[in-house]
Amino acid sequence: MRIVFFSLVAGNGFIYAQETKKKADPGQDKRDVLKKNYLKEVGIPDELINGKEYDFATSLSKPLLLYEKEKTGIVFTPTRRYDNLRLDYDTYIDQAVYTDMGRTIDFRFPQIALNRDIVIGFDLCFPGDTMHFRRLSFPAGKNMPKNGYYEICYEGASLGIIRHKTILTQHQGSKYYKYLPERYIKTDGKYFLIRSRRDLTAATGKYAKDISNYVRQTKIRIRKIDKNDLRSILSFYDSLLKSGDK
Repeated sequence: MRIVFFSLVAGNGFIYAQETKKKADPGQDKRDVLKKNYLKEVGIPDELINGKEYDFATSLSKPLLLYEKEKTGIVFTPTRRYDNLRLDYDTYIDQAVYTDMGRTIDFRFPQIALNRDIVIGFDLCFPGDTMHFRRLSFPAGKNMPKNGYYEICYEGASLGIIRHKTILTQHQGSKYYKYLPERYIKTDGKYFLIRSRRDLTAATGKYAKDISNYVRQTKIRIRKIDKNDLRSILSFYDSLLKSGDK
């Protein structure tokens, strides 16, 4: 039996197929029909769907960011915005995942990994907080961030972003996802990966002493810095830049 996977290519609307051979499954034909019908009738536009039903490896954890928390999602394409979606973010494959709560296939709510080439950004909206993700590309370089989705934590004269990343690892025979976020700031046109006070010193140049005092006074732990800490530091840094320009 041949299983054909489809992906929508950004910009031209063509669909390419890649064939792989798999051992015959008596129930697969039925599932293929259901899936084909679903992809035709799903309430989210075809441009967002990459043709693959989403699934993750069996493990003790899920790679979906803040999966257990109530939220809605907003998806952005170059020309449109789609609101009030049941949306998650898979930090392992770096894709937004749409769940259709209005129907079931094989006794489960179908989940679709959205086309990364089409989705330029998305928001995850929680009660009292919104996480803004944008697809970013970077010039090639030794210490440059990798292309992908980043949470935008702060935008001003400087920039603060977080790559919410996980890796699949194994412990005592069980697979699980380990969360390893990467925090970057951009100052003076350069990106810096922030893992220690030394990194922050390198990133803030002549204002490093002021920033160090600020971090100490506010008791921010750089190794466990969150987006609010990042926003606070960069807001203070930008205020120093502004006062220095006067």
